[in-house]
Amino acid sequence: MTLDSFIDSLVGHFRRSSRRIPDSPRFDQQTTSSNPPINSEPAPRTPQQDAQSRFTGFFSHAHNFVVNQPTMIENRTQVVNNMISTSGRTVLEHLAPYTVPDAIMDSRARCHPGTRVQIGAELDHWLDNPERPYRMLWLHGPAGVGKSAIAQTFAEKCYDHGRLGATFFISRPNNWNKPDTVIPTLTYQLAVGTSEYRSVLADQLVNDPHVLSKALRVQFKHLIVEPFSRLRSQNHKNIQKPLVIVIDGLDECEGEEAQREIVETISEAIRSKSLPLIWLICSRREAHLRYIFSRIHECGQVELLMDADCKDDVSRFVREGLASIRDEYEDLTPSAWPPEEQVEEVLKAASGLFVFASTALKFVGDTYHANPVNRLTVLVSFLKHLEGGTSIQNPLAALDSLYARVLTDIPVDVIPTTLRILGHLIFFPRSSDRSVMDSAQAMCNFLRLDQSTFYGALRRIHSVVEVPRAENACDSGLIFYHASFQDFLLDIACSGKFFIEEQKAMVDIAASCLFWHEVCSRHLYQADGQLTDDPPRHEDLPHLKWASASCSCTISRKISAAAGQRCWNACIRISDERAPDILPLIEEFDFRFIDPPFYEFCKFVNWLHRQDCGDNFLRTSPSCDEDHRLLEYLSTMTNGEPAYPTTFPLDWQTDSPRLSSSKFREYFFIGRGFKSVVVWVTNRDGYARIDLLNCEKEPSNKRFLMHQKRLADIRWYGTPQVMRDDDG
Repeated sequence: MTLDSFIDSLVGHFRRSSRRIPDSPRFDQQTTSSNPPINSEPAPRTPQQDAQSRFTGFFSHAHNFVVNQPTMIENRTQVVNNMISTSGRTVLEHLAPYTVPDAIMDSRARCHPGTRVQIGAELDHWLDNPERPYRMLWLHGPAGVGKSAIAQTFAEKCYDHGRLGATFFISRPNNWNKPDTVIPTLTYQLAVGTSEYRSVLADQLVNDPHVLSKALRVQFKHLIVEPFSRLRSQNHKNIQKPLVIVIDGLDECEGEEAQREIVETISEAIRSKSLPLIWLICSRREAHLRYIFSRIHECGQVELLMDADCKDDVSRFVREGLASIRDEYEDLTPSAWPPEEQVEEVLKAASGLFVFASTALKFVGDTYHANPVNRLTVLVSFLKHLEGGTSIQNPLAALDSLYARVLTDIPVDVIPTTLRILGHLIFFPRSSDRSVMDSAQAMCNFLRLDQSTFYGALRRIHSVVEVPRAENACDSGLIFYHASFQDFLLDIACSGKFFIEEQKAMVDIAASCLFWHEVCSRHLYQADGQLTDDPPRHEDLPHLKWASASCSCTISRKISAAAGQRCWNACIRISDERAPDILPLIEEFDFRFIDPPFYEFCKFVNWLHRQDCGDNFLRTSPSCDEDHRLLEYLSTMTNGEPAYPTTFPLDWQTDSPRLSSSKFREYFFIGRGFKSVVVWVTNRDGYARIDLLNCEKEPSNKRFLMHQKRLADIRWYGTPQVMRDDDG
């Protein structure tokens, strides 16, 4: 099996496992006793529950039966591999929600045949040398010199020789850069490839089911160091030769402190020399990384220079790439094409930068224009008019100019839509799993664009962004070819009129989220704000611009999840100066059917409190007939128990001492007229839940009983009375 085939099957397994696992518990509208309280331990288990969790299997809870002439065979390895707890999750299913499957390879980056021969030989020698002086190598160099291509090519060689353990290609623009996903993603791949390790890993997860939520160092120790140390002590044959772990793009990992922690954690482990793993770390040569690697004597360093050898490799890459384009368009290109003077002009501008050469080839061979002779002439003419040029002091100057040239091709009336799409791609707040940005078709609908407008805005940027074909757009998203293009867009000195301002983009994103959250809330919930008995019905949402029978449900689900999970977060990322741009939409928002996450909504309310909404949009005293009716409904839900107006800003946050050590029920109103709701929190020593009521109709008896049950779940009852803090 080739590495590509293996990766495809692995990614498929990732996603199937992820779909089988429900989202991690969070404190929101339905915090119950099954979720631990804030800053508190879980509720104590009964002896019966403990006994049930200890005795499981084929005969669990069985009694009064006889097995005649049994043959008992213990196959603990298989059992442990397949079942790590009474929850029934397999090891891989347990890991999958914490991983980033797209980061395990970078198929867009491979060394062109015949290039980077010397560095490839050095890495091969390091892999095969049992007396290697270093168990970790740092491969570093400036942006665009081909670090990711070298890492990918080396990983493929390791796979071919049965030596690849795992890879993680960190990417800031594609959001594969969260530090808490690195160790679980590496662990998943190691578990897939090594059955003995998977068995030991199962034990670790049974002993500490919450390890995947712990700090990076703790994860590394319990998920990697301890299992492999145990296997090494047992002399397992599959790990006699160390496996290779490749981490590319370390400088793009979110937060310099996290980058340092990853390096330090690995370096501490390799000092013992008992861990059967060797590490290749690739990154730009940032100052903080130079400092930390300079202190690790167990780590070797390989610097990628833009020297004569590098320029020769780029020359070969460009010449063979143009020849390939000529062959593809043989009916449109003369046999002597391209002219040598044009090739030399491109190589002069590239000056050893593979990313420039790659972008230039995509520009020339763009299938939308399908005219390589003209495209090369246009490119060379543009390069000749550049002021200055690429140099060692400023190696990305020509690349920035090339990016600007690519965007200049876009018609003036289309470029705002193109930049809007790119702004969403860069700034949309997303988690490591489900995201509307992972599907080009979902993104198109989220932006409320039709297919023609969406693809029309992207047609001229195929040289800098990977755009999936329309038939694959439901499952594939837009991907930046290189981080330098995002850097260009976010630096006004480089991009000029193509600059994407973060706050402008966030206002646009928040507006999209508010629109779809209101649509989804109306569509998925009952009139009294209560969730339906079944999970939300993800049939087709209204207002979809591009959907087909085969994928409309998937698109609706992605949009619903993105809008619900990210709406309030998008709003609070807007600065106070830009808040007036989004406040009119918030003031018109229909809050009646929302089901907000606890903490994000509290942060949103506090952000809103700082703004000048006016006209009692956010209030604690009733200001209209609807508000008085809402208070009557609230009294019904509390069974006559008192509830008190809250104070702003809310102190319902995780780190609030009041939340973790008191009992209270407080409310406020938000919205205008019939779109208003009363929001109240019920808290008992850190067991908190948030609820909303609208004035559509009086709460049903079913909802009342459900609320009373949830109050019991959070241990509300059993104390003399409800007291405010100022009651003493």
